[in-house]
Amino acid sequence: MTSVIDQSHSVGQAHLPDIPSLVQQVEALTAQVQACSMMALVAQNTDNAVIVTDARGRVEWVNDSFCRLTGYAFAELQGRTPGAVLQTQETDPATIAYIRERISLGLPFEAVILNRRKDGATYWARIESKPLRDEFGRINRFMAVQRDITAQKRTEARLDLHHAVVQLLSDASEIGGLLPSLLKLIGNYLGWPVGVAWEVKGKRWVGDVNMRSAALWSSNELRYAGFLAATEKAAWHKGEGFLGGVWQSKQLTFVHDLHSVRDHLRGVQADKEGLQGALVLPILSGERVTFLLEFTGPRMDPPDAELLQFLEGVCIQVSHFIDRKRDEMRLRQFMTEFDSLFKLSPDGFVVFNSEGIRSYGNPAFYTMTGLTRERLDGVTESEFDCHPGRPMRARACPQIDCRRCSIQRLRSTAIGAAKAGCFAAISQGHV
Repeated sequence: MTSVIDQSHSVGQAHLPDIPSLVQQVEALTAQVQACSMMALVAQNTDNAVIVTDARGRVEWVNDSFCRLTGYAFAELQGRTPGAVLQTQETDPATIAYIRERISLGLPFEAVILNRRKDGATYWARIESKPLRDEFGRINRFMAVQRDITAQKRTEARLDLHHAVVQLLSDASEIGGLLPSLLKLIGNYLGWPVGVAWEVKGKRWVGDVNMRSAALWSSNELRYAGFLAATEKAAWHKGEGFLGGVWQSKQLTFVHDLHSVRDHLRGVQADKEGLQGALVLPILSGERVTFLLEFTGPRMDPPDAELLQFLEGVCIQVSHFIDRKRDEMRLRQFMTEFDSLFKLSPDGFVVFNSEGIRSYGNPAFYTMTGLTRERLDGVTESEFDCHPGRPMRARACPQIDCRRCSIQRLRSTAIGAAKAGCFAAISQGHV
């Protein structure tokens, strides 16, 4: 009897749970629950966007910051993959492929990606993702943290554009060659596929002035061929239509809908080819508009104040370049005309450089004085007695004493620009 009781007692003891072990398991589970609760509390209140997906990448949970960043409610995201909701045609395909590969391999990853919010606005996000494992070491979830770096990317892009514009202006030799490259630079930076440079030209003194396209650029010429063709045919007068109004106002202008402004022909083509908005940048020379740079795109976010200020700075740089090149062109034209008159003039001229040393004379000067270029080398302005009506004397060249002339010092803007000193002119009538 006793042995039976002892046997059953020993059998019963064999099936009783280990109390200390059970306590440890409960404590460990409680600690895990507390840790998970703490992590959830942190994730829910962090400024960064946090998302948890299942092993196949479908959304199981997001925090409030994720909803604020993307504009989507949790109910709109649940059960869907983030990429299907947030990625756009502008998102880099290589980045998408990289993320998919890392998820399929169950590996952590970091990436920078362009996403689109629910309202259509784009934003840049830096993603850090890692797999989560169950108690058996199997991947059952992924957790990702997204940080909005749009402001940082914009700053980097603007610095890159600024350096590129400075380099372009430094390398450009003439205005015509500058414009297409400038349109491409700014268009790619803005993400808008069509750019036009409109030039104001004509005879201002008779009021015959209009504005026509001087350069065109497109990232997809075939897609926007109709709009580009209509642009090449268009012409504007000051105050006429949309672009004529910008010309008159001299203000950087943005419009959401090209068809709504007075630009009927191009507006029709814009509708057909999916071009909706336009941004126009005036290039000024003093108070006068010389060019308008127009950029159009399928969907255009209104430029913020910082972007407007940056683009105005670019316009000023371009304006200075155009003014400088036009001044150089006018000076070359003037010097060509002056050189022709200088050589053909019946009066004799001798030119001194900025140090007062004779630089060169015209043929009439050498004929009238009987001198040669070699004979005048090294002669300085101070060695000429330049009083009008008196004989011109040059101590370095006694032959000059045998001639009577009238000397007049002439200082011209062209010679000033060339940093030359002055003219000495011998009128043929006084020889």
